[in-house]
Amino acid sequence: MANRVNKTPTLRPGHYVAKLAKALEDEAKARNCTGHKDAARAKRMEGGRQWERKPAKRLLKRLLKRLLKRELAGEIETLKSEMEDLKQRVIALQPLLYERSRGKRVAFQDELS
Repeated sequence: MANRVNKTPTLRPGHYVAKLAKALEDEAKARNCTGHKDAARAKRMEGGRQWERKPAKRLLKRLLKRLLKRELAGEIETLKSEMEDLKQRVIALQPLLYERSRGKRVAFQDELS
């Protein structure tokens, strides 16, 4: 009988044994299938083809990396230009900073005397 709260089947004898048997059976099928694929691949290689088509997954990953690099390069250029603008602002504001700090020093020295 299933649990009414989360609808998971309750533990019953042989449940895990059946799962293990199914997993082993699936693994054996996969091994047989890969053996068949290897034989087909060897047959293609004998046909004079020395190259294989790359899987689409690998090509997709490469394409995504390129797009990401382009986007990041654009953002980096934007950040570089913003940094240059900030440097120019700091350079322009430095004289004001020195004037303010000189005024404070003078006021501090006046209080001492």
